[in-house]
Amino acid sequence: MSTYNKLSQEDKVIFDKVGREVSEWAFNNAKVVFEQDLQSLRDEGMTVNALNPEDFTDQSKLVYEKYGSKYMDLINQIKNM
Repeated sequence: MSTYNKLSQEDKVIFDKVGREVSEWAFNNAKVVFEQDLQSLRDEGMTVNALNPEDFTDQSKLVYEKYGSKYMDLINQIKNM
């Protein structure tokens, strides 16, 4: 952080912009690579079981009851990804 703080304001703006762009690209690229890898596993005969989010939520009801109120904002952020 100390190196970043030594940058000019103009350089910080550029650095921040490029950082956001690279992060977005990496996230999107990771999804593509994941899907390709998953398809490769299927092509080799692996059975892939998909998670049904509603079943998962039903099974984690006790956790929601215990911690839900404390972490509901975070839970909703994850659900909306």
